[in-house]
Amino acid sequence: MECTPFPFDFTDYYRKEMGAGLTRKFVSFHDLIQPTLLPDIKLITNALEKELAAPDTKRRAVNLDPGYLSPANLILATTKEYSHRPYLRDGIYADLVYLFREGTFTTLEWTYPDYRDPRSIEFFNGVRKTYMKQLPGTQKHPASRGIREASCAVILSLALERAKGPPSGGRRISP
Repeated sequence: MECTPFPFDFTDYYRKEMGAGLTRKFVSFHDLIQPTLLPDIKLITNALEKELAAPDTKRRAVNLDPGYLSPANLILATTKEYSHRPYLRDGIYADLVYLFREGTFTTLEWTYPDYRDPRSIEFFNGVRKTYMKQLPGTQKHPASRGIREASCAVILSLALERAKGPPSGGRRISP
């Protein structure tokens, strides 16, 4: 699944590095993963960001944030330490973005503004609905059940893909 790209106009945090006119896009992949793979996936996306960077300036053309969705939450991988981000391994931390409560994903006090946007929440609710159909025994699988018991849907936040199209070289990331 992919969301329709929307303007990333919630902050100027990336403007100096990536310029203006950035867009946000979320992609969910069909194949499920074990949550323990998240640090490996983040290391791969970090390498991909470097590969796609402008050759002359090494400035990123895209910011890739992988994560996973479980029945109970959405977790992203990050290299940025903070009090609410537990360390996983290899310099990678878990960032709890949403909890699933009362039939929808809900934000937390530290959830970034772009993830608070109704378009984002709607997309991830849709991914969760599809994901729940992939789990064995979904009728008996409450949102509170731990992720240890099931594989998780992997998501990729093409967090700040330029509105102009793919980065130089034309390489696209496909679900």
